[in-house]
Amino acid sequence: GSFEKFLPNANDYFGVVLLPFNISGPAATAREIWYFPNASKISSSSDRVNVSSQCTSAFTARTADPCFNYTTGGRTLVFVPHFSGVGIGNDTEVPTVNVTSPGNQTNQTVGVFVPNITLSADAISCTSSINGTVKNVTMGKSGNICVGQTEFFKNGNYSFTFIVTDSSGNVNNYTWQFNVSDSIQPNTPNSSRITSSPSSTSATVTVSGINESVNVTLIYGTTPGSLGSTAMQTDFNDTQAVSISGLTASTVYHFNVSVCDFNGNCIKNGTFNFTTSAAAAAAAAAAAAAASSGGGGGGAAAPSNVAASAGRQWDALAAGSSGVLAINNEQIAVTGVVIDVKNAVTNPSITVESLNSNPYTAAASAKVYQHLQIRKGNIADADASKIAVSFRVPKSWLSTNNVAEDDVVLYRHTGQWDALATSKTGSDANNVLYSATTPGFSTFAIGTKEAAPAAAPEVTPPAAPEEAAPAPEAPAAPEEKPAMEEEKKGISSTAMAWIVVAIIVVAAGIGYYMWQKKKAE
Repeated sequence: GSFEKFLPNANDYFGVVLLPFNISGPAATAREIWYFPNASKISSSSDRVNVSSQCTSAFTARTADPCFNYTTGGRTLVFVPHFSGVGIGNDTEVPTVNVTSPGNQTNQTVGVFVPNITLSADAISCTSSINGTVKNVTMGKSGNICVGQTEFFKNGNYSFTFIVTDSSGNVNNYTWQFNVSDSIQPNTPNSSRITSSPSSTSATVTVSGINESVNVTLIYGTTPGSLGSTAMQTDFNDTQAVSISGLTASTVYHFNVSVCDFNGNCIKNGTFNFTTSAAAAAAAAAAAAAASSGGGGGGAAAPSNVAASAGRQWDALAAGSSGVLAINNEQIAVTGVVIDVKNAVTNPSITVESLNSNPYTAAASAKVYQHLQIRKGNIADADASKIAVSFRVPKSWLSTNNVAEDDVVLYRHTGQWDALATSKTGSDANNVLYSATTPGFSTFAIGTKEAAPAAAPEVTPPAAPEEAAPAPEAPAAPEEKPAMEEEKKGISSTAMAWIVVAIIVVAAGIGYYMWQKKKAE
């Protein structure tokens, strides 16, 4: 019989197992407690659950995860959801390593690549060493994949070693040899891979879609058969932007482009051209003339906000595979992007751009190290099961801005700034390394956990009191003239007659009054 037959419903009970071992502190007599949910499967590490947490509350028949409590006398009580198998052990197995790039004992036909390995689930860190001379170069870890920095190899034989450590301290030093024999030219920088962005006195020529990391030489001039000026971008990347200055406005410039890989394999294209725009004064005069003639038009194109860019294009990515873009550009904080592909895609591409300034009004956090844009082509966010972004922040910036190493966060803009799950993965002499996962591509900001200060409400100053319009002056009254100055007019005969009558009436009245008074006496 078995407990499963006796108590078929696992929710009716829970189990407690007493082990005569101590797993706590320096006096531990065992390193791990193992719980086997299925007693018939105990042969593989994937069949067991490591009981690594102490119980923090009362264990019940409904508790799903096993836990333990250390008791006195060097004993440990293990609480399990149902009886099956419980054991103890010391993990001495090293983590497993499977190399994706460059591959063991293989001939590499490209001298610049990114080391990429897949690890067992118990691995917690990865470092690398080349020929035993460059040691402990920290690799970015995302899930069970470790991605190194971009490595540059001249033709020859090399020894590469991964140092992988698991949670029990077991270390796997995985070393292999490989050969670099690169004699193949990069992709041709044809018209589909070259764009130019001229202004009145400068221009930027961008080369993208190259199948490996290259440098770029640009030869240009105003006469197609006599190109005497040179501009270069000497770091190695599969997307390069070459800047030219000191140009003349309203002039046609011709140029050709040569690209060379790290082992000196070069290829040159034909001749292309661009035309610089009119000088600012002439453009302003033309705009003024258009405005005066009643015409309308748009303003000048806004200057680019892109400081530097790097990208990669694949012919195809199969479902279940990973696309890896590695970046080694001091102007770009991102060092790598790993896409776990869910749906097969054809000709996908990714471009990472560092920005000169925040393209949005709202700040992502109180302090921001760098704003970035990650653009995609021929791949939707839904085609990826996971997108991991590795980046670095200079220790000098953290110190200057009084930011703790654990307080760095990657933000993604989705109409607002969303903080992404971000973890510190290591450091080198000058930088602290981080990794974050994102559900999609967008605009990003590397900032601090401290929130951006709330924007002060815009205060509209009180309107200045309007000055009362001066009251119109009343017209001056006509000046009165003294009576003596009045113009004397003659009295008409009619008026004179009426005056005589009035005098007679008054005299009669007075006489009558006096007569009555005398009579009364």
